[in-house]
Amino acid sequence: MIKSRKFRSALAGAVAVVALFAVAGSGEEEASSGGDSAASSADSVSSGLGSADASADVTAVTLLPPDAIGVSYVEVTIVNNSSKASDYFVTLTADSADGTTRYDETIVSVMGLEPGQTTIEKGIFTADIPVDAVVTVKEVQRTAST
Repeated sequence: MIKSRKFRSALAGAVAVVALFAVAGSGEEEASSGGDSAASSADSVSSGLGSADASADVTAVTLLPPDAIGVSYVEVTIVNNSSKASDYFVTLTADSADGTTRYDETIVSVMGLEPGQTTIEKGIFTADIPVDAVVTVKEVQRTAST
């Protein structure tokens, strides 16, 4: 159990470092709008380094049951609603149903998603996530691919 927890922590750290370098080297920011949506409220989802609200580009978030070694994943559907190929960094949190406890957070990244293209990606939670946890999108950062 301790070895798998150390492995998950090391894996999450490596993903975070890669995401940090990708953000730092992403170059120009995407300027086109992702459109209006009930999910795209400025006070609930941050746009990060992206200049436009791209929260409408995240169309589905599903917490998957733990796998055989106890790792929990979250599945995210992303649609590029902009006019250019874009890179995405989506920050998600897993919280208790009443919102009092944050179990973990993860970042899902997609590089070079073409306009109109849809992808389904998985993020990994390194902590133990209860099945009744609520996964929330905290930030959707869309920048132009370089």
